[in-house]
Amino acid sequence: MKRIWCLILCVGLLVTLTGCHSELKAELQTVIDTQIESEDTYTPNSYDNYLSALAEAESVKEKSIVTAQQIKDAKSNLETALEELYVKPDKTELKQKLDEAKKLDQSKYLPNSTSTLVNAIDESTTIFEDDNATAEDVQRAITDLSTGTNALVVKPDKTGLAKLLSKAKNLDKNKYTTASVGQLETAITSTSTTMNNENATSSDVVAAQKSLQTALDNMVKATKGVYKITCSLSRLATNHVGNDWSSGITYNGKTIHSGDTITASLNGSITIKGTAVEHDSIPDSGSGSVTIPLSGGEKSTQFYVRENRGRYSGNLAVWELTCSATLIERI
Repeated sequence: MKRIWCLILCVGLLVTLTGCHSELKAELQTVIDTQIESEDTYTPNSYDNYLSALAEAESVKEKSIVTAQQIKDAKSNLETALEELYVKPDKTELKQKLDEAKKLDQSKYLPNSTSTLVNAIDESTTIFEDDNATAEDVQRAITDLSTGTNALVVKPDKTGLAKLLSKAKNLDKNKYTTASVGQLETAITSTSTTMNNENATSSDVVAAQKSLQTALDNMVKATKGVYKITCSLSRLATNHVGNDWSSGITYNGKTIHSGDTITASLNGSITIKGTAVEHDSIPDSGSGSVTIPLSGGEKSTQFYVRENRGRYSGNLAVWELTCSATLIERI
């Protein structure tokens, strides 16, 4: 008797559940019946997702025993798949922009200005070849290509700068003051950096040319030089002339020492005098001069001190004066 009542209860419950779910299934059927365009209209992935959701919904609808939640889930999944059916975008404009970008001669532009376009071309090519690309993807690719193209900076013409740099490098700098040559060398270094910089802009080139021209205009002809004098005055032989000696070196009547500097006309010559004195009750002395070229080189001369009294009268002491001049600065 209990079994009969359980069976009656289960049949009644089944009839009740079926009746309750009929309305939910009707709603599911309405979504199933939603009309869409042909398969070719949509991107493959979104259409495949739709077919999968549709198959699931039809399976749930046909089941005699199914929960309300299963019906609701199938309906929700199918609605989502319908919403995410993406129409294949028109790629005509993208192809046009992509072809134009690929035809650009990137060697005409600064290297650091082409990176954005290069990346945009790569990404746009991928989107163009992707059957599942959305309209948003295509529009983004078009925008990125435009951004990359607008970011291109044409390489400046460095012809004028190169000629001016050559002129500055070949200038005979020996004719100009050390200070003005230093300023020119600084400008040459800076200009060379700009010349070798592949990413130098037009404004960089203009600034470098202006700076170099200013340095050239400010060159000052040198008339004098500061020279370091190196001299030695040594006794080569005494021949009994004497044992107590003093010696000195002079230039223009003023005593100088080895390592001192003098100012003189450029590329001329100077005469330096050496004097030796033998000290006794009647001192004997002698001197000699050497003329050295300021263009460089060492000169030497020998001179004698004659003994004028005593048994060694007539003997000669030999002295040698050696000098050179080194240009330190042109002024």
